[in-house]
Amino acid sequence: MYTTPQHLLSLTIRAEAGDPAAMLELAQALDLQNDTKAWDWAQKATSLDYTPAQTQVAAWQIAGRHTDRETEQGFKLMLSAAKAGDLAAQQLVSVLYSSSYIGEADWDAALTWLIRAAKSGCISALRQIAFLMRPLPHLRPLRHTLYYAAASAGDSLAAYLLGEDLCTSGDSTENALGVGWILHAAENGNAAANLHASTLVGRKMRQPAAPPQVKRIPWGDIKRLIALPHTQKLAKAETLSESPNIAVRRGMLGSTLCDYMISVGAGHLSGATVHDAAAGEIADDSRTNSFANFRLLESDVVVQSINTLIMKAMDHPVSHADPLSLLHYRPGQSYRPHYDFFDPDFPAHQQHLACSGQRTKTGLVYLNENYSGGATRFCNLNIDFKGGLGDLLCFYNLLPDGSPNRKTLHSGEPPIVNEKWLLSKWARASHVPL
Repeated sequence: MYTTPQHLLSLTIRAEAGDPAAMLELAQALDLQNDTKAWDWAQKATSLDYTPAQTQVAAWQIAGRHTDRETEQGFKLMLSAAKAGDLAAQQLVSVLYSSSYIGEADWDAALTWLIRAAKSGCISALRQIAFLMRPLPHLRPLRHTLYYAAASAGDSLAAYLLGEDLCTSGDSTENALGVGWILHAAENGNAAANLHASTLVGRKMRQPAAPPQVKRIPWGDIKRLIALPHTQKLAKAETLSESPNIAVRRGMLGSTLCDYMISVGAGHLSGATVHDAAAGEIADDSRTNSFANFRLLESDVVVQSINTLIMKAMDHPVSHADPLSLLHYRPGQSYRPHYDFFDPDFPAHQQHLACSGQRTKTGLVYLNENYSGGATRFCNLNIDFKGGLGDLLCFYNLLPDGSPNRKTLHSGEPPIVNEKWLLSKWARASHVPL
């Protein structure tokens, strides 16, 4: 959201005159400028019982932005806004219930709020419900109806997923319509669609339109039609190294789960950072890729379920981990040899160790495979691992006595042709505040 000085002045005049919508818009504009007055204006709008402002204040309390992190108060305010009918709050409440933010994840409550948001027309919720629907043939028309509702409202990920689903049909008309939706998603910046668009060259295409069968949505039955990713059975771990322990679970995430994670995270990418020995977190030429963290406000129920699946596969509590991260490497970008543990001898690492303890394990999930180069290299072990689609690589960063294992030195080698996408997850020794 770009705001000109003239528009800012207009918002200020309207806000000072008592317009709560202008107060919130002014607060959000000031937030982009890191102006502390953003909090004051959002609070004023909240005091006038303006529900969207309650949602914004609650989100800032949860994130600890412009104020100290206030977990319980932020959740209560968000829940109040959701009950009052705010769609953004309903979507965020579903995320909060599916996380460890308020204790043990309550998946039933998460789905209840997600379905409520979707029924009220929340675009993201419509897409999530469609995505989570069991992959049964008789549910395809219903899934397409939900995707179409979100896609026709501008959700490029829903457009891509609708296209992919249509392309699995044996019907040539549906296939051509699916190609049209995928190309439409690519034109609108969907990262997964861009990855696959080149494979559609020469195929018949129809302009995006409603799917052949549009169904009435049975809202009361939706919950029983859903299968959450973290409930799936895990593939057996395959050991690559005993010391340090390095193992892989092949194909843990299916292709649509991989595409989903690429799509929802791509818009939040920024230049990756490293932890310097003295200065702390900085940008450095030893790491040239980009990344995005899936914190609560950038997450959804699908992402939280995938995060839970990864932690289950890593045999570690969900609450004892840093946020799930999306990593992106363009050709030539790399992450030079490094360790994932916090070095106790580095002053800048002491705060991290005191807060949530060591990074005990690392998990990497490989989200695409149509690139050359780009292996994960364990420099002291003569192991170059290039994951297949959806593979989870997990390795222990510490020795049995809890001290850093320097055999875990590793690098993210540069892809040579095409780009590389993966997820990164660091397990910690103790609870991590979200």
